[in-house]
Amino acid sequence: MSLTLHKGLEPEWFIPESQKEESNPVQFKIAPMKSRQYVIFATGIDYSDGDTGEPKVSFSERSINIALKQVKGWKNVNDENGESIAFTRSRLDDIPNEIMFELIGRIAEISHISEEEEKN
Repeated sequence: MSLTLHKGLEPEWFIPESQKEESNPVQFKIAPMKSRQYVIFATGIDYSDGDTGEPKVSFSERSINIALKQVKGWKNVNDENGESIAFTRSRLDDIPNEIMFELIGRIAEISHISEEEEKN
């Protein structure tokens, strides 16, 4: 059986769930992780029941940093005066937690190749 190398997917514009009804939603340009990056990212994810018995997912700092390197830009991010803020990776630390988790989740989702996709 031969091996077909995955060329990767094109970057996409991602709109967080909380922004979908907005007239000018925040958007993030994200790219999938390469295979090696994804493996390192995945080793830093902890799935546990926590103290409450509820499913809980937590990411190591290394996994977060790997995923956030895949953010290539943003649209409609403004300061308190309504002025557009230029994208920089260091400013990603300022986005709300719920958007951060959603963003990392989407990057992981587009980086994972399903068995069905591998067959094609």
